[in-house]
Amino acid sequence: MASTPHNAVHGPPRDDARDGPQSGDDNSGDPSRTPSWSADPYLQVIWSQPPDITGNFADSTGSGSGGHRHHPALAVDLGSVWETENGILGRARTSVAGYMQLKELCRSAIDGGSIWGQHAMKRVEHPPIGTRDGYQTVRPDTMEADGPVQQAANEYARAMDPTMSEVLRQIADAIESVGQFTALLNRAGQLYAHADRGSFFPDPPPPPVTT
Repeated sequence: MASTPHNAVHGPPRDDARDGPQSGDDNSGDPSRTPSWSADPYLQVIWSQPPDITGNFADSTGSGSGGHRHHPALAVDLGSVWETENGILGRARTSVAGYMQLKELCRSAIDGGSIWGQHAMKRVEHPPIGTRDGYQTVRPDTMEADGPVQQAANEYARAMDPTMSEVLRQIADAIESVGQFTALLNRAGQLYAHADRGSFFPDPPPPPVTT
């Protein structure tokens, strides 16, 4: 049976089986289990625009040892490859800006230590302290710490704060993967350009020998 909150301002009755920080977790019954903290990295798009696709490599020392291979003709629009990279970089900048903003919000929530209700207060009414000259002496209401709510909030924070850091890291890793894909796309374009620069026609046959 769910308990009634001390003050309606703190929301409906809480059901830990559904709303608790370990709800839906197979290890929720293990009191020793605690979520792990994850680093929330600083992200930045370091390319203002993709490198030009020239096919020049500082470490390109020649072809492999497999000899020449015959294959169908390739048609690669390197300009489109470069424009695609540039478009991805624009989206990446938007994603990085959103991530950095979310990171600051989460860090502020964690460092503030109150978002889950850790500093919850309740209004306490006090009975009259006596009667004087036919009038009751009333003690004004006071705001006091809501112990049960604060205890539950601190327990929740111990699970949710590191969980937020885990989600931030997952977002950062996804954005970083986009950056790695962009770099690989540029590398593919460079390799196509390098192959084109290295292409050649076979030597013409020798002239016929006449005697």
